[in-house]
Amino acid sequence: MSENIIENKLNEKEQYSINFVEKFDDLLIEEIHKFRAECFPENMQMEPEDLKETLQIENGIHILMRDPSGKLVGGLFALNLADEYEELKEYDKDLQYEDSSLYVESASILSENRNAGLYRKSHDMLFQKAYEKGFKKVCMHARISNNVSDRLQSMYGAEFKRKIKNWFDFGEDFDYLEINLDPEKNKKLYFLKK
Repeated sequence: MSENIIENKLNEKEQYSINFVEKFDDLLIEEIHKFRAECFPENMQMEPEDLKETLQIENGIHILMRDPSGKLVGGLFALNLADEYEELKEYDKDLQYEDSSLYVESASILSENRNAGLYRKSHDMLFQKAYEKGFKKVCMHARISNNVSDRLQSMYGAEFKRKIKNWFDFGEDFDYLEINLDPEKNKKLYFLKK
């Protein structure tokens, strides 16, 4: 497996690794695809070819989380909104084109690993890296049914913009959220450093 690890953060308590990854070979794409099949309903899964194409878009910020045995237990995948705009606009007519926004394509952690602190740590890392790269905000279409939208609003000051009915034909409503990465304007991101 050829993960190009740029930075490694450990949850010292349980030794989970959280890594930024830039390059994805076919074995890693396959591993991520299998992992996502465990996390998402079938109608929300990508074909391996689509996943590969998405992950190989330049300037994305991608994070993988592994348990102490090395098993992939979490993933957070984000791309410049400008790279995803045309496809997303089809499902969200009010979406505005912006090249200074990072779009979270997906975030998932296996249910048995959700109490390991991976959600908070991986999102903190994502926001810090996005801030360092000069992104002004992070945006996403967040699931409502599993409380992700509510969690992002309370933990990170995500601003609710609108509800999208039957997002991406998934059969579920999603909220479109934006998180301002200016720590002067969004006090919940006080930890961001240039």
